[in-house]
Amino acid sequence: MKKVVKLGIFVIIVALLLTPACKEIKWKNHFKRANQYYAKKDFKNAAIEYEKALQYNPQLLPAHFFLAASYQALYRPSYDSQSFKERASKTTYAVALKYEVEKDLAKKLAELSTRKRLEAAYYLLKAEWYEPLKGADLRTDNIYLTDIKIIGKKLKPAQLVDYYLNMFNRTLEEVKNEIAQEEAKKAEEEAKAKAEEEAKKTKAGQKTKKAKKPEEEKPEEIVRENVGFAIKYIENRLRVLKAIEHFKYYLENVENEEDKRKVVQALAEIYDRMGDFDNAEKYFLEFFGEKSQNPQYYYILAEFYVKYGKFDKAEEYYKKRIELDPNDPEGWLYLASFYQNQMRMLPKENKKEIFEKAIDLMNKAIAALEKRVEIIPDPEIKDGQKIAKVKLENLPEGIQFPEELKDKISYDPNEKVLIYKGTMSDQEKQQLLGLSDDPAYKKAINLLYYSSNKEKAYYEIGVYCWAKSYNIRRVMTIDERVATLKKGLKALDKALKLNPEYANAYAYKNLIYREFAKVNPLKKNYYLKLAQKEMNKYNEIVKKKMAKQKALESLEK
Repeated sequence: MKKVVKLGIFVIIVALLLTPACKEIKWKNHFKRANQYYAKKDFKNAAIEYEKALQYNPQLLPAHFFLAASYQALYRPSYDSQSFKERASKTTYAVALKYEVEKDLAKKLAELSTRKRLEAAYYLLKAEWYEPLKGADLRTDNIYLTDIKIIGKKLKPAQLVDYYLNMFNRTLEEVKNEIAQEEAKKAEEEAKAKAEEEAKKTKAGQKTKKAKKPEEEKPEEIVRENVGFAIKYIENRLRVLKAIEHFKYYLENVENEEDKRKVVQALAEIYDRMGDFDNAEKYFLEFFGEKSQNPQYYYILAEFYVKYGKFDKAEEYYKKRIELDPNDPEGWLYLASFYQNQMRMLPKENKKEIFEKAIDLMNKAIAALEKRVEIIPDPEIKDGQKIAKVKLENLPEGIQFPEELKDKISYDPNEKVLIYKGTMSDQEKQQLLGLSDDPAYKKAINLLYYSSNKEKAYYEIGVYCWAKSYNIRRVMTIDERVATLKKGLKALDKALKLNPEYANAYAYKNLIYREFAKVNPLKKNYYLKLAQKEMNKYNEIVKKKMAKQKALESLEK
């Protein structure tokens, strides 16, 4: 009778735990704890709690989003390389054979090519990991586990081995079904490929002696050295696949367009980190749209294509960025940098076509920098001080310039110009940009920054001209080199006119004169003297700056 009563009480308790009200309490508690962990950037524990919340409320969209974000944060691309996969695959195969999995099935399992195979391998390797610890008095709460079903449970290593083997056997059945479906679908292709391979082997066998088999590593050594590493690789891979799975679920079910855009961007970034170009491109293009008005989007896409060696596409997007606003100097600078980087990435081979490509790239880079100089307004020079002016129809209402910048920046409402005295620093630019979100104001501040720093724009032309003459001299005619060097020298002189204390401009004038000495050996000594003169100016300015810095440091003490 007592047993019947106890059983009845147990049934009642289970029924109560399964009621909607109880489930709601549980998912809310887990979700709350997960958010607390997430806020602390404890993504491991956050993922555990979000998983538990979803056990009680599978449709909880915010949990899907933040679980995916947690797994994304935990993912390490460094573990996801081909060499790491090969080691994990080799270990999985060795352990599978140890547990008497059929050889062909073990090979398929060790491919680690699908979610199911990764999960089966994970369970198998975890069983192998705990096998030597069976006799130890060890509890799971002292061990970091990623399997949500047993986290926090008081299981000894022996129980863990049994649990993981049981999970492995279950998952292996699913892998078998998966393989059967693949083989049924690709039977004809595989048969054809096999026939071709057999023909090649037969032919090779007729021509060559039987090769000596390489000495193989012992399976126990492979397992002992790599099992912990293999678990990390598979665990890392499963995390990123889970991140993708939960982001996609969220994307399919969320209605807010801005939330959808965030997830599309996250998926693009995940696939990019995985090195999956096709999927990354798909989501990047979906995120940016056909006609985005944000210049940064074009830079991100261009750099994405550069990363994967799609240079024509990269160039296309740098140019699209310029089309967005042809009068923004920044777009031309990025395009010039792209061309120069392309030149640097060319093969280091003494071939005519490579040098011709290099000349073409450097010509394009210099042309882009010259276009940039045309766009930037010339600052005035008054009593030795630069004064940059940029048109601005109206200063946004309520703007008050920082006290420390009031002597430098002002707005003339009559002339409708924004005025800056001196050279605007990067920090000052950011400070001024932060005062308003008005697009016309932001554009004016950016242009004012470039105008007050126009010597840098001229300087960059000088640097690129020297680089072209120095790096591609083998296929340039003397006249071409002279014309390039003169253009660089003229640009550097303009830079120094705007800023006579621009030390690096003197350094590059020195380098250009040394190029002239190579081009015209009869006047070599003359050009070398000019080069030394420029270098002396450079050293003089640097010494002054160092002395000034030391004086300031001594005053601070």
